[in-house]
Amino acid sequence: MPITIKDIAQITGLSKSTISRALNDNPRISKATIEKVKKVADELGFEKNNNATSLSTSKTGNVALIYQNTLDVDGSKAYIDQLFLNLRHELNKQNLDTIICEATEFSKNTSNSIRLIKQRKIDGLLFFHASISREDREYANKMNIPAINIHFKPENNSNIDYFVTDNEYGGYLAGKHLYEKGCRNVLIISCAPNIGQEYSERTLGCIKAYKEQGIKLSEASFLSITTSFFSGYQFAIDNSGFISKFDGIFAQADVIAAGIIAGLKIKNISVPNDIKIIGFDDCLYSTLFTPFITTIHQPKEEITKQSVKRLTELLNTNSTTAGEFVHSLIKPTLLVREST
Repeated sequence: MPITIKDIAQITGLSKSTISRALNDNPRISKATIEKVKKVADELGFEKNNNATSLSTSKTGNVALIYQNTLDVDGSKAYIDQLFLNLRHELNKQNLDTIICEATEFSKNTSNSIRLIKQRKIDGLLFFHASISREDREYANKMNIPAINIHFKPENNSNIDYFVTDNEYGGYLAGKHLYEKGCRNVLIISCAPNIGQEYSERTLGCIKAYKEQGIKLSEASFLSITTSFFSGYQFAIDNSGFISKFDGIFAQADVIAAGIIAGLKIKNISVPNDIKIIGFDDCLYSTLFTPFITTIHQPKEEITKQSVKRLTELLNTNSTTAGEFVHSLIKPTLLVREST
């Protein structure tokens, strides 16, 4: 016979309502009581009936991950896939399932987030989007669906919690490292399409690092290419003479850095002996080929942990906000490898 909340209540001496709240991490229940109840539940082999919970609380146990359409073809997808995987693991710890879809359904030119809310399929929203429509945000508020922005700062609505990498600090770390490695003439390669503010912020951070050393980078030090391995490779093949004028490259995505290194090998330009290269993201491309790429590690683990914690808090309090909005810039770290 399956174990029920009643069985846990008899052993702990707590009411069935208290047991139910503790199993759902209700903030009104003390941490000690939650731990006690979950310990007994685990020992008894209790399995929570999510269907019954949904019927009694009108909760689905689902969270929608709404991502920017361009991420399907963008070279940054390698990092986004890792971020999504981390996020799904964190949500799973909270017994929350995920529905992943694009922001817009092209065939109907309609909002997928509004559609999911109207169909009562979700309890919360996680936006991977720099340009959330005001209509989407206002409708989520109206229907009491909490929403959080991850990875991108929202461009047109600050009235939303967000958890993103401190990209300017990451760019600063990249510039500081290249300077310390002896690079005085640096090429900064940003990514296209320029989604949100992340690439411009990385550029500002690198400029700041060199400015602190009394070095003003020339106008020739800045360019942008499509975010893909092939773009980096072709750029290196077609512009090896131009590249050889520099002693360091800050490529603002590992996928571009990997392509450049592959192209420079064809042109007999050695990394790091002839030129040093640092990337950004710490995705699979950074260790796919040799030399392994020095990079800026985006704190995806901390981003997902904090965002899920905040979303769970909002879901448990049945609120779209709890006090002031949380705007969290999480600092990345430098990973030194062979390319510098």
